[in-house]
Amino acid sequence: MTKNDLPGNGLSTKNTWSSRTLWGVAVGLLLVQFFPYLLLWDEAYIRIHDTLEGEWFWYTILVNSGKLFDYSRDTVIEQIMNGLPRRALHTGWSFIVLWIELFGTYWGYIFNNMLAHIAGFFSMFLLLDRHFLPGRKNLTIKLGVSLIFAWIPIFSIFGLTVTAQPLVLYSFLNLYQRRAQWWDFLILWLFPFYSTVVWVGIPILILGGIIFLYQLGERHHWNWKLFWALAGMTVLYFLVNYQLFELTFAPSGFVTHRVEYSYFYDRELSFVGSVLKTLEIFFISHFHAGTVLSLPILLAALLARLNIGRHTQAERVIWTIVAICVFYGFYTWIVYLFGEHFPMLVEYKFERVRIMLPFLWMLAFALALGQLRVKSPRVAGFFLAVQFIVTVASHDEFQHNLRQLAGVPKKPNFKEFVAEDLYHQIDAYIGRPKDSYRVIHLGMKPAASQYNGFYTLDALMAIYGLDYKHQFRKIMKQEIEKDEDIMVYYDEWGNWCYLLSSELGKESSAFLIGKDQDRVVEELNIDTRALLDMDGEYLFSAVRILNAEQIGLQFEKTFEHPDSYWKVHLYHVVGPPAMAPGDPTDKF
Repeated sequence: MTKNDLPGNGLSTKNTWSSRTLWGVAVGLLLVQFFPYLLLWDEAYIRIHDTLEGEWFWYTILVNSGKLFDYSRDTVIEQIMNGLPRRALHTGWSFIVLWIELFGTYWGYIFNNMLAHIAGFFSMFLLLDRHFLPGRKNLTIKLGVSLIFAWIPIFSIFGLTVTAQPLVLYSFLNLYQRRAQWWDFLILWLFPFYSTVVWVGIPILILGGIIFLYQLGERHHWNWKLFWALAGMTVLYFLVNYQLFELTFAPSGFVTHRVEYSYFYDRELSFVGSVLKTLEIFFISHFHAGTVLSLPILLAALLARLNIGRHTQAERVIWTIVAICVFYGFYTWIVYLFGEHFPMLVEYKFERVRIMLPFLWMLAFALALGQLRVKSPRVAGFFLAVQFIVTVASHDEFQHNLRQLAGVPKKPNFKEFVAEDLYHQIDAYIGRPKDSYRVIHLGMKPAASQYNGFYTLDALMAIYGLDYKHQFRKIMKQEIEKDEDIMVYYDEWGNWCYLLSSELGKESSAFLIGKDQDRVVEELNIDTRALLDMDGEYLFSAVRILNAEQIGLQFEKTFEHPDSYWKVHLYHVVGPPAMAPGDPTDKF
């Protein structure tokens, strides 16, 4: 036995730490990222982009609707868009639904977020320990890489989509090696209930299929256990997401707004642009998958290659990453050449295979460190420390919560965003049942109103009716035609079915105007008659509208609250002013 093989020692022969100490340090550093949530309580920051403004509140609305498992084609969620088809929202067969049912919207998110990151730690450790870096001599590397993987700023609204990928491969390899236990089947068959088929379902099934076919082709062995595991995953993904598949392949007259998608509305068909896009995702990954700054990993892999003097396992993984990044970067060209004949290239966006990048980078990192450790243990330790620091620095929720604790926040926390006390004031002022009228917003996220039970005409939705999109467009037809960028943004995408203003723009900040900004819109050209036709009676605006009376908006009152991020200027929609007698435009 060499000194490097001492129990618990993976990097240095001096100041050897025991296995128990290493585990304690790793778990302690893992839990640090959760302390701000507990210290801030309900005043912690939760990512707004695609989370509070969308996915997480979709689950909340669905739970509150009482229609989780009602997939009838006639079932609608009345609170959104004058009756959004139930099938357009998430599956009811998700563990995320259970957490919201048990803990509520806020603590359900915190619990789900903690579970996702902790699962990432243990799933990566199990994979490395069993299949790639066995033995106690690599313990520090396994714990360090698992810790870094668990700190990657994933979108936990996708459940275990990212962080359980190592666990899925762990079970696949157990089945491949014919060492599987009953829990391997359990892992694979539970994964569809806690991951998203849109992001990871197809890549994972393809990965399992490649392993199965490789074994069949190279070893002429039909692995029945792996076959049934894959078949079970496929069936369960279909059953769990039945409403989505039905909506896609058997819409029964329901035409979604996605048929008007133009894949190129915000993408340039340029070779140089594709190269830059490839390089960008290669070096920083993608925020939806989880930011990974890959330069330290590449340097570690290069040093490992120089140390060993031959091709390494880490290199093979990195070449797989390169292939994914090139595919992502040049996907625009694939759609341009083949999208007309294969609409699924636009509908599904197979470029989402990028969701595998954080896992693959961490696997490559572990393999490189395992090879580097043999001759350069201190260098391996240095790379572990550097990668951990840059990963923590890229964790946006953690950084925003540190600012919250320091009293210098940059974005609203959860309590400020949902602003329950403020919305109670508005509700009391209007004094009518919320289901008896509809509201629309300007300069605000409608999700906050939805959380507080208001029925909104506007929403961020991945799927809704094409007819509704056209009807909503009539409200702001004149306004969006002032600015071609805004008009294209709505007409050729439209997931943000928001009231757009040419003066405010279309950036996310245009819908997150806080009470301290005191902004105004001088001339808003909207059709309040079209708004009334959709039962829209109130406008919640984060800005003052200077021409409100001219367009048929009656100012009611401004609402503020110390715990609210918003200042809401309430306007009552009364319709366009009556035309003067004999007005030549009064011919209709």
